Amino acid sequence: MANPNHPIDAMVGEIRRMRDKVAALARNETDGLSYRAYLLQARSLLSIEEAAASLHADASVKAMREDENDDAYIERQWLGMVADWLAEHEKAFRAGLEGGSTEKLSFLLSSADKESVRKIHASRHHAMIEAFCQTHVAVLRERCEELDADMIAFRNLQNLSTVRRM
Repeated sequence: MANPNHPIDAMVGEIRRMRDKVAALARNETDGLSYRAYLLQARSLLSIEEAAASLHADASVKAMREDENDDAYIERQWLGMVADWLAEHEKAFRAGLEGGSTEKLSFLLSSADKESVRKIHASRHHAMIEAFCQTHVAVLRERCEELDADMIAFRNLQNLSTVRRM
């Protein structure tokens, strides 16, 4: 069972609530371009959740390659990767607001309409995730610092017990 107090579980819960909100807005939308932008926004939110899961696998593989089996080490790597990914995601959407996007859309629309959908999507998504990303990056980095301190303290205790045995 998920731990709602874990930073990732809290983050995923918030993403799902945002996706529900976007779905409700999309259901009530009558403008076709705006509706398509909501679809992209829902997909962008899903990408955050998918990245968290994928990065957990990456952290586990990295730990195996480094012959590390400490859960705290794996969690620390994972949370750091997710924090970096979130910071880049927010940065990419901020850049999309300023200079457009090269994202290919699967919608059959004219070039002008595709650009309109991109702009609407970037604006809405950035408005929704800017504070979310900044908050969760800070929380994840804080947890990484806690894990680093715990791992250092544990190593120091191990070293101390090794010295006492000698």
